[in-house]
Amino acid sequence: MSSSLGLFLFVVTATFTTCSTQFLCYRGFGTVTTEQQFVVKQECNDTVSEYCGKVVEPDGRIRWYCDGQDGGYMCTSHGKGCSDQNEESGMVTRCCCNKHLCNSATLSKQHTLIVIIAVLVTLIFTL
Repeated sequence: MSSSLGLFLFVVTATFTTCSTQFLCYRGFGTVTTEQQFVVKQECNDTVSEYCGKVVEPDGRIRWYCDGQDGGYMCTSHGKGCSDQNEESGMVTRCCCNKHLCNSATLSKQHTLIVIIAVLVTLIFTL
């Protein structure tokens, strides 16, 4: 029983130590049609803006950014959520959020999955 509890605590600790106390957003560019994307985790200046953003252009290009550091305060004025906006390049979809690494769903889904697996493994070994 104590070994399964230890395993559970190890997995939960490993899950949450990947988090940072700094405000991080994904920054980079890519396209909706390919997996070839240049995206990095970037520390953002949360004294400037506490938003991460993502824009999908009409031609399928995607841009991830820190609001206030990449050419404007679009998310500060836009607020949380997604909407279609008319810009010079045409109608774009802009999404803004204000949580750690929130401008991509992948990481949060991975963390949720790791916690679920840890709980299931613990239950299996304790029964």
